Amino acid sequence: MRVIARAVAPAPSPRVEPVRADATKVDELERALRDVRTAVVCSRPEYWQWPTELVPMFATIIEAARRTGTRLVVCDNLYAYGVPSGPLTESTPMRPHGPKGRARKEAAELFLRAHDLGAVSVSIGRAADFYGPGVEYPHLEMMFTAALAGRPVRLLGDGSAPHSISYIGDVGRGLATLATRDAAFGKVWHLPVAPPMPERAFVERLCAVAGKGSTVRTTPPWAVSLLFRVGGLFSPMLRELPEVQYQHEQPFVVDDSRFVRAFGVKATPLDEALRATLEFWQARGAPPASVPRAA
Repeated sequence: MRVIARAVAPAPSPRVEPVRADATKVDELERALRDVRTAVVCSRPEYWQWPTELVPMFATIIEAARRTGTRLVVCDNLYAYGVPSGPLTESTPMRPHGPKGRARKEAAELFLRAHDLGAVSVSIGRAADFYGPGVEYPHLEMMFTAALAGRPVRLLGDGSAPHSISYIGDVGRGLATLATRDAAFGKVWHLPVAPPMPERAFVERLCAVAGKGSTVRTTPPWAVSLLFRVGGLFSPMLRELPEVQYQHEQPFVVDDSRFVRAFGVKATPLDEALRATLEFWQARGAPPASVPRAA
């Protein structure tokens, strides 16, 4: 397996070949993709740069893949759909809510148009918000380490709306499945997700699996808004989050049944995924805690 990135780490095993390349430079990427039959595209610019840099980067990737004959499996998210009126399926119209959603819509259309024109074979796999070992977003670190330490876990909002969430292991397995199935190309797929539940219920289950007596605290809407306004003065990430806060204030449910029917691959059971993630954060230096096998 070849791993292509701008900054490459030492190979974790002899089966992994690290190759340095910049996804914005077509000649570098073309050299890195030589002899690669199928590549999984997880590249993206910094979050706040999506409106200006996402589509040009993907256009470069398409051109490099066209030159080498490499098929592309694209890891996508759900921003292009915008504010939902019901469960999201692959046929839900794309009505993006803001600039990052519009960039995701334009990128998806670019990939699918390249496929339809015969320039490159493309399959798109869409994931919900994800968590799991190796996903080191600050809000996830605070959530999981607080649960391990027995401290209260705070939600941004009241966490009452049903919400779909993806486990990173299911995202990886889902993308690998698409890469090995010829029938997956030319289509959009929702990767496996756990059954939808309110975010508060998800965090309550996290606290129960951690077994340290943590409780869940919510944040009133005015405080969430204040955090974004004040924090956005200093953090480009916080400045961008209000665009997608609708995903956490109303039902945001993903239908993965098409993928499950086609490939027979379902989401990892919730407690199993939570235990693996807690063990990851414990190994990263969270306060000592035993992660029970059942709660």
